Amino acid sequence: MDRASEVGDSTEVPTRDIWCCPACKAGLDHGAEFVDCRGCGQRYPVIGGVLDLRIDALCPFDLAEDRRRVTAFAKDVEGLDAAGIVRRIYGRRPGWSDDRIEFRTGQVMQFPDLLADEISGWLREIVFQDLPFLDLGSAHGMLLIAAAREGRIGVGVDLSLDWLLAAQRRILDEGGLPVLAAASGEALPLRDGAIGGVAGLDVIEHVSDVGKVLAEADRVLRPGGALVLTTPNRFSLVSEPHVFIWGVGWLPYRWQERYVKWRSGLSYGRTRLMSSWSLLRMVRDHTRLKARIHIPQVRAVHTRHSTLRDLLIPLYNGMAKHRFMRPVFLLCGPFFRLWAWKPAAVETCSRAASE
Repeated sequence: MDRASEVGDSTEVPTRDIWCCPACKAGLDHGAEFVDCRGCGQRYPVIGGVLDLRIDALCPFDLAEDRRRVTAFAKDVEGLDAAGIVRRIYGRRPGWSDDRIEFRTGQVMQFPDLLADEISGWLREIVFQDLPFLDLGSAHGMLLIAAAREGRIGVGVDLSLDWLLAAQRRILDEGGLPVLAAASGEALPLRDGAIGGVAGLDVIEHVSDVGKVLAEADRVLRPGGALVLTTPNRFSLVSEPHVFIWGVGWLPYRWQERYVKWRSGLSYGRTRLMSSWSLLRMVRDHTRLKARIHIPQVRAVHTRHSTLRDLLIPLYNGMAKHRFMRPVFLLCGPFFRLWAWKPAAVETCSRAASE
C-alpha cells in the first residue's frame, strides 16, 4: 500500500472550513465575490476565483491600488493557460526582452517536474498527510502542482495575487483542486490546527517579521505535524543567490542594501538571509516546536550546468555526510533545511530529515 492510500484521500477534506479571518481568526461566510468575517465583520474580496485575505497594515504596498490592478489583470488573462498568464506577469517587468520572458516562463513551467523526486523523498512527510499541507509563499505554485499530480491538496498562501492566478490555472489544468489565498505569513487566514504540514521553500528570508511567521505556522499546524524551511545561509562562502554578489551576508544588515545597490544596481530591501543558528533560535523563541538543522545534498539540476560545479557536487555531498564537517557546513555552507515538529511527529520527521 502506498503512502497516499495510508493517509486517505485528501480531496475529501472540506477546504472551505480551514479558512478564518486573518485579523480576528473568526470563521468566514463565503460568497462568489466576497467573504465576510462572522466576528469583526470585515469583508474580503474574491478576485479571479482567489480569496484576497490580505491586511493593509501588513502589505508593503498600497493594498487598495493592488486590488484594482489585479482585478483588471484577472479579466485580462481570463481564458489564458498558465504559461500565458506567466508570460503576462513577466511581460510587465521593465526592460525584459521577449527572449528573457520566454526563458523564465519555460523555467516556471518546468519547476513542478523538478519537485517530483522531492515529493516522494524528503517532502513526503509534509505532503502526504490526512489534512492539507500549507505551501507558505507559494508564488506560482510549483509545490502545489507537483502535489496535485500525486492526488494531494496543498493550501497556497502568498502576498502576490498575480502569481496565485497562474497557480490556480495550472492546478486546474493538472486536474487538482486549487485552495489559494492572498495573505501575509504574519497573519495566516487559517484555523488553529487545520494544516497537516507546512513547507516554506526559500521564503523565510523574504518575510518582514520572522518571529510572527513562525508563530503563525505553529498555530495552524496540527499536533503531530511538521514544518520544514529551506533557505540560503547568510554566511555562505559562495555568492548571494538572489543577486549573485559575494560577501553580502558577512556585512551588517544595515549595510547590505546599500552594498548590493552599489555593486549591481539591484534592490535588496526585501531579502534578509539568516544563519542556521539564528533561525534555530527564532524557532525556539517564538514557537512550541522542536527543531533541528539538516545539511541537504546538492543535486546537479540545481546548478547552472557549469563543468566545475558538476565536478564539485560529489565532493561537496561526500563532505556534507561526515559528522565532523557538520559545524563547518552549518557556519558557511550554501544553504540548509530546518525541520521543526510537534512532539507526536518527532520520529517521522527525524527520519525524513536524515534522508
